[in-house]
Amino acid sequence: MKPYISTYYVTPIVSPDESVKIKFYITDWFQKEYRLGEDDSRFMVQILYGVNPHSRKEIVLKNLTAGDHEVDLGKLPVGLYYLSLQCKDTQKRFSHVVYHEFMVIEDRDREISEKDTYRMTQADLKKYGIRNDGNHGTLKLIDVSSVDLKAEDRSVKIQEILDHAAEKDGNPKAGHYVIYAPSSKEGLADFGSFKSRKIVYAENYDFAGVERDALKTAEGLQKLMDDTAAKGYRKLVLLPGTYRISHEKTLLPPSFLTLDLNGSVIKQNPFTGNRSLMMELCDTIDTHVVNGIFEGDYFEHDYKNSPNNAEWVCGVSIGGAARYSSFENIVLQYITGYGSSNGLSDKKGIGYTDVPPAAVGGFTRGDIYRNNGQPNLNFNDVCTSQFVDIRRIVPYQYFTVSKYLGYQGMVSSSWYITVHFYDESQRYLQSIEAYQYRQILTPANAVYVKVTVPGTNPQMLNQAGLSINTFRFPWNCAYKNVYHLNCRAVGMAQSAMRNFLVEGCEFVRCGETLAKCAYDAEDGWDQMQDVYIHNNYFHDNFLNDFLTCAGHNFIIENNIGKIHLWDRTNSSCVRYNRGPSGTFLCKGHNRTQFLRLKDNVFSESMTVGSENAQTSVDDWVTVVRGKIEAPKLTLG
Repeated sequence: MKPYISTYYVTPIVSPDESVKIKFYITDWFQKEYRLGEDDSRFMVQILYGVNPHSRKEIVLKNLTAGDHEVDLGKLPVGLYYLSLQCKDTQKRFSHVVYHEFMVIEDRDREISEKDTYRMTQADLKKYGIRNDGNHGTLKLIDVSSVDLKAEDRSVKIQEILDHAAEKDGNPKAGHYVIYAPSSKEGLADFGSFKSRKIVYAENYDFAGVERDALKTAEGLQKLMDDTAAKGYRKLVLLPGTYRISHEKTLLPPSFLTLDLNGSVIKQNPFTGNRSLMMELCDTIDTHVVNGIFEGDYFEHDYKNSPNNAEWVCGVSIGGAARYSSFENIVLQYITGYGSSNGLSDKKGIGYTDVPPAAVGGFTRGDIYRNNGQPNLNFNDVCTSQFVDIRRIVPYQYFTVSKYLGYQGMVSSSWYITVHFYDESQRYLQSIEAYQYRQILTPANAVYVKVTVPGTNPQMLNQAGLSINTFRFPWNCAYKNVYHLNCRAVGMAQSAMRNFLVEGCEFVRCGETLAKCAYDAEDGWDQMQDVYIHNNYFHDNFLNDFLTCAGHNFIIENNIGKIHLWDRTNSSCVRYNRGPSGTFLCKGHNRTQFLRLKDNVFSESMTVGSENAQTSVDDWVTVVRGKIEAPKLTLG
């Protein structure tokens, strides 16, 4: 019955001239202020912040009501700040601790001057073996709106129209090819156009030679980026043009570099296979890719001979332990698999965790006294593990207690756990209330831990697969103003992340096969946390606009499109959105606890309740009434 606390988007980088304001939400276990309109709960909130993780300033806010609040930390000196928030109710029950980081940087240090900028030259093309004349293909969208959508022979008639257009044009010029794709809406390729397309190559088109040049270009671009960063430049501006790259090489911009594509196109050379990634910000710090186009091989890909439906032929990603990195003002078009993504990554061969997981086991019934760390056998509704040595984990500051990968999910009857810390002599230091899968900041001098988990079955807990993990995932990163066009499997496929911003993005004609989503937050499961989805526009997509399968604390605001949250999406805030429909599923209080719906306008329908209608939705009726405009409302 513990209280709950969550944050809204924490701005990752601020100036010393501006006040740092942290917005947060608190409530009791039953979320009475929202579900029932009762305002009798009061809370104390402790905020710790500072550049030293083990010696931070404290702000205590008392007698707070349930709901939204804000704390002003004031103007802060330059530095990397460690932030944590925790609330306590009048029964002295503590919530889990929420951790964040942010940087305070002088405006002049954030701006990149001309002396810190390297502008690519014609000489660099020769020096690095790069070609920017890779625009070998021309896409022609052919109007097929005259063909009846319900005609049994529609595909045959469309092929005839494409053949006629190709025959009329004749052979392409040497070294080029033309793609004829069907379109029944101006400027947009039809769904399924990767199947109904005709490609005409010039006679003696040198497929092998183009691929050799594409591989050299990718290798050359990588070397140019690495050299530019090594010389101390903070920005690289490419020459305009089309850089055709091979599927065999993923471009990996280095840390502390802004890559300005300068309107140029990074083009995927077509191939046979089911896996490739054009560019990844992997383990980067303060790396940004801006102002250009990434074009896949959606039309040209060899689907017939590619396994697994070519699902993982992808555009761009933010992976591994990336921090303060982003893709901004770019176009992702004609991507065979996923347009954009993020999550765990082993691209650099480091692994998904900094060190191997440490198993948590030896559970027996009982708790730990918070004043001395000794066993408390009076509590039979919890179990506590044996000591776990965390010496190899301490250098990485944070860790989680959770299942390792897979579909994850809640172990025991609650997300809440308690981690008890001990020094090298196994003397008790302190206990921290935590959430499964959420980051925990290691206290000074900690060497051992014990973990207390709700539950009365030690054998079950010993077999649950709990471990202490140092997962490497993106934190304080962003996709901003990214236009997704014809991304076949998914427009944006988000996975593991923390305090991640998706803002000002547009999704058009995405998700026509496989997952069939324009936006799909899925494979990160419970490692998708504190995600801010703001001001995005979904239209003309095949099936789903916005879909989440799991995760914690999605803040979904001011978007246009259909919204669908599966029952494993926990504690989301959905407000000020517009679209045809909204679906919010739940299986019980532990699954979709603390859901907040406010001031959304769904013009066609909204569903709130259980996926299989077996769970009572009475608890949610009060949430819905008077808070959402919906002509048609379905409960459960």
